[in-house]
Amino acid sequence: MKKNRVFALLLVFAMVLCLASCGGGKGGEIMTVTFDTDGGSAVEAQTTEKGNAILKPETPKKEGYIFDKWTLNGVEYEFGSAVTENITLKAVWVDPNAGNEGGSGGSGGSEGSGGSGGSEGSGSSGGSGGSESKPETVKVESLSWENNWYWVQELCYCQPVVYITPESARSQIVFSCSDTSIATVDKDGLIYGIKPGNVTITVKCGDKSDDLPLEVRPAPKPGISLSDEKIVLHYSNNETSNHLHPLTVSFNNGADPNSAVTWTSSDVNVAGVANGVVGANELGHAVITATTAEGYTASCEVYITGTALRVYHRNTGQPLGYGEHFEQYYTYELVLVEDSYYESGLSKQVNVSDQVVISAPWQISYSKQGDFGIMYFDSSIATGQDYTIQFSDPLNLVVSDLYKIYVD
Repeated sequence: MKKNRVFALLLVFAMVLCLASCGGGKGGEIMTVTFDTDGGSAVEAQTTEKGNAILKPETPKKEGYIFDKWTLNGVEYEFGSAVTENITLKAVWVDPNAGNEGGSGGSGGSEGSGGSGGSEGSGSSGGSGGSESKPETVKVESLSWENNWYWVQELCYCQPVVYITPESARSQIVFSCSDTSIATVDKDGLIYGIKPGNVTITVKCGDKSDDLPLEVRPAPKPGISLSDEKIVLHYSNNETSNHLHPLTVSFNNGADPNSAVTWTSSDVNVAGVANGVVGANELGHAVITATTAEGYTASCEVYITGTALRVYHRNTGQPLGYGEHFEQYYTYELVLVEDSYYESGLSKQVNVSDQVVISAPWQISYSKQGDFGIMYFDSSIATGQDYTIQFSDPLNLVVSDLYKIYVD
């Protein structure tokens, strides 16, 4: 019994040690990344859980030097890599005058290190090594950018072309940027856009230099677009079905293509929409809008054009309704108007009562009286029945809607 109790105590002790070594079971181990700017402006350290990556910090500045890159143990560091231990990244700087002025000193080790010989701090040997190993300087005849202006998208690279004569002097070219918080340029002229703004990229070699205005443009944001920004549909009273036009959605710059889309119309009486298919309901203008679940929107202007013949009661100005009741032996004064709509808007309404005719399966009396007409139901009309009538303008070849009426 004692043996079992001792074994249980040992097992509990081992579990406690395991939990303690894992940070108590709450989250992962925290790693710290520090930045050695080698004399440049300070960069704040970053912390992250083990196995995660860190963000690329703001580019430091150092008077008289151009920032090149961050290194880990002498190798350029790739931001986005998993951090598995505490590390220190060191800044590498480029001296714009290196190769042109360096290596000529003979009294100090640091001066001599501009050449290729001697170690730092070795005074005379550094100076003599720089003098003996200094590369041959080639006289530059011309130096210029291929373009007089350039642009790059933020978080992207570009490399404008540089012309130099003679070509053998290309290895002595030095690049610099007027504001490294907006863009950086490496020793080979590769430019990286950091944030939107305008800078000047300078190329220099010997006594020649040339400036290139550079614009860093914002990266395109996610969103959607429609297959059409404007459509024109035709409408007429004598058509039995509406003209239809399908719209399709494009998901751009990382917008979720599986996101649900909601369609709306600014005026459903003019144009309706269902699952992206637009239908003409009436003359006029409407805006069709697609909205995703993420909140991205895109719109299409819709113009419903054509001509419609409309029938109104003269005394009230109300349109003739479908299924209205009329009394036998009474006269009804009607006004008929043609409305035309174009992309520019509604045209002037034209009264056509003096040229309209009426068609019906039974004789219905209709006579023109100047700017209106009179409809009359005489004894030839059987009461208690419904009739279908339609008005037409033979001159403009336009017809009205079909109307069902009841005669009492």
